[in-house]
Amino acid sequence: MASRFPMPQNPNGWFQVGLSRDVSAGEVKSIHYFGKDLVLFRTQEGEAKVFDAVCPHLGAHLGLAAWSTATWSA
Repeated sequence: MASRFPMPQNPNGWFQVGLSRDVSAGEVKSIHYFGKDLVLFRTQEGEAKVFDAVCPHLGAHLGLAAWSTATWSA
């Protein structure tokens, strides 16, 4: 059946990984979807975002840090 429905190794598209009510402004949550660690957070302005949990520069897990505000931009 795999040859009938070839799927990409990494999902490409929009997938629900949480509900809006699951995260409040400034909150950061660690989540695991698609075999990857991710962080779900809401900016102080109220915009929900999902990023790879591992910092590409230093390799730190962003979901394990204590943040006073979520000020990341993409």
